Amino acid sequence: MPETSPSTSFFNHRELEEGRHQVTHTAEAFYLGDGVYVDVDPARGIVLTAENGMYATSIIYLEPSVLQSFLDYMERLKTR
Repeated sequence: MPETSPSTSFFNHRELEEGRHQVTHTAEAFYLGDGVYVDVDPARGIVLTAENGMYATSIIYLEPSVLQSFLDYMERLKTR
């Protein structure tokens, strides 16, 4: 997977809205399963993308506070 430079815009949101955004993942990208990838955007932090095999169909940016909330939630699930 090719790397992106910090100065490069990670996603073209206009193309995403039109359903034709091809994703360029960084070397840190990891396939989670079911068409979902996790990656790192140098400017925004953790990024989740849902992809249909050719294009990204959804993007979720997990800023540090949101990521921490998610990790806290996962920790609570472990104690059930």
